[in-house]
Amino acid sequence: MRLFIFVLIVSLVCAVGSSAVAASFCEQSYTILGKTAGDTAWLYFDEYVSNECRESILYAVLLTPDRHVILQGYAGGDSIGAAWGVLPFMGLPTEQPIHLSDSAGIFRLPSGGQFSVPTDPDFPLRWQNVDNSLSSWERQMTYPTKDLPIFEGVRAEQLYMHRALYKNYSIREALFYPESSYLVIVTDQPLKQAGMDTMHGLLIYRIAKSGSN
Repeated sequence: MRLFIFVLIVSLVCAVGSSAVAASFCEQSYTILGKTAGDTAWLYFDEYVSNECRESILYAVLLTPDRHVILQGYAGGDSIGAAWGVLPFMGLPTEQPIHLSDSAGIFRLPSGGQFSVPTDPDFPLRWQNVDNSLSSWERQMTYPTKDLPIFEGVRAEQLYMHRALYKNYSIREALFYPESSYLVIVTDQPLKQAGMDTMHGLLIYRIAKSGSN
């Protein structure tokens, strides 16, 4: 009997220990580094992931009025902003964004119209049913896997979506480029994966007034 209890205690300790080791606590943060001027332009952002992952990745997105091309692979490093030194657009004309503010969950665009984020009260329980795994959630076919921003008074064309959990999130930052009508949204997801890794996101839209091209 004592041997059984000893084995049980050792097993529990090992299980707790392996669970702790499996948690990497990788925390994402996004920095919008800049956008070149014009309707056809490059937008650059840095994704820094802290703790065990510890890396800084520079993304370059080629934006056009009707499509996008994503390039990844610029040398990053292990500190925030490490990718700044390899920015290809240094010296080129850039477009300055307008920082949109949150007004009771609504973001109003300078050109007219607004957007907000929907919520799903049943999602927390459904998330537990997939073991807090983003990959498992994306594979399930029972419920919609994403709730994207709802736009009113404008036509919003999605050009880019960074992989993330787009359910019951908030907006951490929203940048609107008035000359080219591009909108960049950085999302904040309070839920974490089983390894305590974050799932924040980034979206890019082209905005046009309703009825226009």
